Amino acid sequence: MKCADKGIRLDVGHGGASFSFKVAEIAIERGLLPFSISTDLHDHSLNGPVWDMATTMSKLLSVGMPFEAVVTASTTAPMSAVGLSTSDLLSVGTKAELTVFDLVDSDLKVRDSQGALATLHRMFEPHHAIRGTVHVRASRHMPKEGEAKVCTCGAHA
Repeated sequence: MKCADKGIRLDVGHGGASFSFKVAEIAIERGLLPFSISTDLHDHSLNGPVWDMATTMSKLLSVGMPFEAVVTASTTAPMSAVGLSTSDLLSVGTKAELTVFDLVDSDLKVRDSQGALATLHRMFEPHHAIRGTVHVRASRHMPKEGEAKVCTCGAHA
């Protein structure tokens, strides 16, 4: 908490070996919210515990991070961290850059990087990604049954 009080920004950075439901829940219960939410998404974490950004956002929601804080930590907070403007993002004449999500009921079972199992009761469900005038359908990544893996890199052993 002392670091956050001094302005040090904390990022979730969910990767194959770097996210724990228990640690996140305790930190959030104590008032220590991450400044930003990101994924360390690569070939080994895609079908491991990470899957995609929407699932990572849903995991933070499931451990008690408020909805508005999850959205901010996934959108404007990372922009500000790298010096991008966060003002007038939806003004007339500004190039669109957004993803349209629903928040849906769920009973999806997922694992953290240590293999702990949790059920996500609310999920961010992406539908559309828009950049400028380009519109594409969006969806969450779902590993095939039995394909999802837990990290075996030894980083958390």
